[in-house]
Amino acid sequence: MQLKEAAQEKDETKAKVGKRTGDVIALVVMIVLTVLLLPIFVINLTLIIKGSMRPDVPPDVFGVAPLAVTSGSMDGDAEGSFPQGSLIFVRILDDGEKQELKEGDVVTFHSEDNVYVTHRIIDVMRNEAGAIESVVTKGDANAASDGAIPVGNIVGICTGSIADWANFRCSCRRLSGSSCLSESPYCCSSCTT
Repeated sequence: MQLKEAAQEKDETKAKVGKRTGDVIALVVMIVLTVLLLPIFVINLTLIIKGSMRPDVPPDVFGVAPLAVTSGSMDGDAEGSFPQGSLIFVRILDDGEKQELKEGDVVTFHSEDNVYVTHRIIDVMRNEAGAIESVVTKGDANAASDGAIPVGNIVGICTGSIADWANFRCSCRRLSGSSCLSESPYCCSSCTT
């Protein structure tokens, strides 16, 4: 009888230890998920709020705006080129930084249709004082230029890209049918052609 009670007590102790181990593992997993997902939530919320406060500039985090590429106009082999479906990162420029632009820079600007366009500068037009008044841009895959773009229409300069990330993001949105609040921070990004 005593052996039976001792064996039963031993089994109960093992069950308690196993339960505590399971609880510890669950707690660690929850902490790790919180640490990983909290910054994504904060970034997403920042993009939503900034996008609604300043609709004339793409929403940014720490001065960098994620933009989804909707055309193949910058597809090519040149440095800084990116295919349709890429997610690009555009550093927002102030007026002083716009005066430092040069040929070869890939910039995002407002078009006449109030659409963001990201193309390469092929010429810089300066006034008599040497200040940039406008730039001529062209998509790497386009035959014709966009014409003169006033420096005031320039939003920022492209600092990097991730190929096919925007396509993945859009596929997730279509499959899930979810709203921006429940998706990655890049789902609320603006688009560029």
